[in-house]
Amino acid sequence: MATKLPQLKLSQALIGFINHQTAAGLSDNTLTEYRCNFKKLGLFFKQNPCIAAISRSDLVGFFAWLRNDYISIPDGVAPRGAIKLSAKTILNIHTNLSALWRWAVKEGYAKENIVRSIERPKSTPPVIVPFSKEDIEKLLKASEVSRSWKTREQTVNKQPLANRNRAIILLLLDSGIRASELCAIKYNDINFANRSIKVFGKGPGKDPKERLVRFGKRTQDALWRHLGMRIKQLSDLEGRDSSIEAEVHQR
Repeated sequence: MATKLPQLKLSQALIGFINHQTAAGLSDNTLTEYRCNFKKLGLFFKQNPCIAAISRSDLVGFFAWLRNDYISIPDGVAPRGAIKLSAKTILNIHTNLSALWRWAVKEGYAKENIVRSIERPKSTPPVIVPFSKEDIEKLLKASEVSRSWKTREQTVNKQPLANRNRAIILLLLDSGIRASELCAIKYNDINFANRSIKVFGKGPGKDPKERLVRFGKRTQDALWRHLGMRIKQLSDLEGRDSSIEAEVHQR
């Protein structure tokens, strides 16, 4: 006689899976991605069926809905309008659902991982066009001065955070680090003598992966222009006995 599966509603399964992944130590970004993608699942299965009752054909319909009918309204400061999901996003959703059903099978809430029987959506990596020399010059100029006045086209103002903005742009260009990694940099992570920075990127769970990135002389100069007046304060805060003069001579 076949064992009857527990009648766990889809919404309950989603909560249970998120709780399990949280306890396993997954990163906040990964958990946020799960929640965002599972909202789409809830929108499609409005009747909130038991997870064991969802069939392969139901999920095929869900992926067809994502591709043809679902419209996304991106968050963020800059308005971007409503857009359709990219192939990469749909592939990520497929991966997330496979993890959900794998958990459900292991916990005894589903008979099999039906997501595995659905072909993974194809996704072609986009061609990334690098900045040209002219693009970089425009970025640096925009970081240092404001737009022209509407009433005086020849008049511009110097940005109060011009040194900081220039340092940020040059460091991102030199090192290729993520914006989140840049925001997490502390003074003690910077080595001006060999022009390197210790950054903490993505790693397993909540343990960040540590690595060294390099930067050039122009970026070194920009960092010193931004941090130079605050080195003593930063050193005191982070318990580092630093000599500005000693490190400047290493440039």
